[in-house]
Amino acid sequence: MPRELRRLARARRLRAVRVCGRPAWCGDGLVAVALGVGPARAGTSASAVLDEVVPSRVLVTGVAGGIDPRLHVGDVLVPAAVLDLRTGRTFVPPIAAHPSSRSSGGLLVTVERVVAGGAGAGGLPPGTAAVDMESAAVAAAAEERGIPWDVVRGISDTEGTLTPEVAGILRADGSADLRRAAGLVARRPLDAWHLLRLGVGSARALRAAAAAVEAGLGAWAPPEAHRADGHEPG
Repeated sequence: MPRELRRLARARRLRAVRVCGRPAWCGDGLVAVALGVGPARAGTSASAVLDEVVPSRVLVTGVAGGIDPRLHVGDVLVPAAVLDLRTGRTFVPPIAAHPSSRSSGGLLVTVERVVAGGAGAGGLPPGTAAVDMESAAVAAAAEERGIPWDVVRGISDTEGTLTPEVAGILRADGSADLRRAAGLVARRPLDAWHLLRLGVGSARALRAAAAAVEAGLGAWAPPEAHRADGHEPG
């Protein structure tokens, strides 16, 4: 989502543009694009963007829900592998964008909908560290084009924060249905605390992910990205 990239865009002083109709920011050798929520949307957007921008490397960033109890809100996950729960296909990052944090490791599982209830929910395999809704789809698009990729995700919530009731107010695009949220709080005042925790946790995760990406970009030193037609993205 755009809010997952705005902090990075401000830190790198990127200017707002549109790429393939998607909100984006570019400059300093980078093109940051909000691909949308969910594996189908993200995969379609990633394919279109990678054909137009033709980057030398791809980095997926944003937030993820923690499953491994050793992960806490605000931790940064740089997974050792990414599993597409829809297809069973596993992707292994061919590059380490942030060698110092690669030891965080673990399995990141890309799901089609928000998972609530911990490791036993949603058919998650043993050893799942966290879940997101896009990384495997972007990895597939990058690998189809022979482009190296990696993932850096901030942990926004852990087991017990995202209850089934709270998960029920989230739309397919990741936004909250405010009418349902108000009804939930009216019926179950305690869930207001879970909603607050989720909001605070998401903000903390975004700060952590942006800081990790910012630190790692120096090691990447990416060349100026270019469009397939030779022009700068705009």
